[in-house]
Parts: sequence; structure tokens; C-alpha cells
Amino acid sequence: MVGEVVLVNAYKKFFREYFNFKGKTSRLDFWYVILSLLILSIIPTVILSYLIFGSLMNISGGGNVQEIIESTFLNIPIFIIGIIYLFLLVPVITMTVRRWRDVGLRASGIILIFCLLVLIVILCFIIHLKQNLIIDFLIVISSAMFLITLMPSRTCCTNSKNRISQFFFYSKGER
Repeated sequence: MVGEVVLVNAYKKFFREYFNFKGKTSRLDFWYVILSLLILSIIPTVILSYLIFGSLMNISGGGNVQEIIESTFLNIPIFIIGIIYLFLLVPVITMTVRRWRDVGLRASGIILIFCLLVLIVILCFIIHLKQNLIIDFLIVISSAMFLITLMPSRTCCTNSKNRISQFFFYSKGER
């Protein structure tokens, strides 16, 4: 019962603060929402996979894979699920930013990290680097971002007078 109440409260906060990048999100609220969304996303993924692969398995010798993929029967559920995922993308991003701010990252540091990440991915595509290098880079960055969400509140706050660390992290007394 207590877990259900916490989950309901986490979702209320998740949707109530849809566009709110300021404030804090606790580890518990963050992970309740993220893990439940992950579990809930498995259901449509399994259904779509069954529909797509089931249709592909039923192709006769004269069937065309492209016709099955383009069929309206598959496009409607894919479109609906895509809209739902786009609807949930904004609050997931804002909740993640609030979680990182709770850990001690400044907004300026978060924005710079996102901009550098996007710039590096775009440059990798422009100069045609090997796809494995791009994937490896994204795995390293996403792993670091994942680890930040696991940290307790105020872990990244610093007492350093270094301007670079002050650009990325709050000072201990500031938050």
C-alpha cells in the first residue's frame, strides 16, 4: 500500500511539473517513474514485435517485406505509441534535469554537456566516423549520466574555488 501511494505521488509530481526544470526530484521519485515507464513500454514493444515478426513469418514466397511494414495495420499502433512516447519525452527530460540539479549539477553545466553531446554526434555523422565509435561514445556518456541519477542529493556539490568546477557544480552552501 505504501509503495502504491509513493508511485502515485511520484506520477502526480511527474505530470504536475511537466515543464519545470527548476526544483528537485528525489532518487525514489525518479526511479519509481523511470522503472514503471520502462516496464510499461515493454508491453507495446512485445505486441508490435509479435505483429511485425508474425507478419514477416507468414510471408509466402511472393510476399514483399516492404508491403507488410508499410501496411496500415502496423502503422496505426506504431504512430499511437510514437505519440505517447513523444508526450512522455518532455517530462522525462525535465525530471532528469531536476534529478541532476538535486545531485549538485548547475544548469549551465547540464546545458553545456547536452550541447557538446549533440555537437559531437553531429560532427561524427558529418565526418563519417565509424558507427561503432559513435555508439561507444554514446554508451560512455549515457552511462555517466545514468550514474549521476543514482547519486544521493548534493553529492556533486563542491567547496572548490576553481571557476570550471563552479561552472558545473553548486557550492556546498549554495543549495
